Amino acid sequence: MRLLSAAVAAALLTSPACAAVVASSLPYQNTPDWSDVVFSGTSMTVNSGVATLTTAPIRGVWFGWSPSSNTRSWSIAPNSQGNLLSLTAAFSSGADDWQAYFYDGTAGGAIYFNATPCNPGTTNCYNFNGTPGATIFFNGSSTFIPLDTTLFRTYEILVRNSDVIYRIDGQRYSGTALAAGGTTFLLVGDSSGSSPSGTGSMIISGVSFDRATSVLDLPSTVSGVPEPASWAMLLAGFGLTGAISRRRRVEVSA
Repeated sequence: MRLLSAAVAAALLTSPACAAVVASSLPYQNTPDWSDVVFSGTSMTVNSGVATLTTAPIRGVWFGWSPSSNTRSWSIAPNSQGNLLSLTAAFSSGADDWQAYFYDGTAGGAIYFNATPCNPGTTNCYNFNGTPGATIFFNGSSTFIPLDTTLFRTYEILVRNSDVIYRIDGQRYSGTALAAGGTTFLLVGDSSGSSPSGTGSMIISGVSFDRATSVLDLPSTVSGVPEPASWAMLLAGFGLTGAISRRRRVEVSA
């Protein structure tokens, strides 16, 4: 019995006991589970089982986790098991420049939705139309995946050590994670703030953040591999400019 107890204790010590979904509620203004920022003229509401984030010109609206704005009791940190962000969302017709990303202090992953080919720090992005689809980021490269973003789709980001795995509507992509440079942050929404970028609405039917996740991988659940087109994007803000320094071939798993 003593040997059995010792074995059980050892198993508990080596199992992902600290794995936890720390936030999974739909966001709204002043939500207790997420950090949130709702600029004047924007909105973040929940109705009929979906959350709707609507932005406005030179404004921003987002939720997640921030060390400096409505900081919540849970936190993000690097760990050997990794962290997982899951998001099921659709976008209004013509919506541009929305994001979902997180950085654990060491590494990170990012998805831009309907991104416009401009830098809002120097250019009025309202003069551009985003291409419908999702852009996923790796250390030194990005991959564009054409999608009808007006349909609800599930987007997942798993960051573990220096690797990032994305699964978009069942298709898996993997590569080297973005370097975080000490930044710890999670954001879903329009982060443009006072920059001239971000239009329309993001509609969310589900979202969760799993810290020290027990999920080992995000295997593809669909057959066939889409043909991605890469383009350059600037990651401005939060001290991440220049963090991308190395390039590695992106692996797409069928």
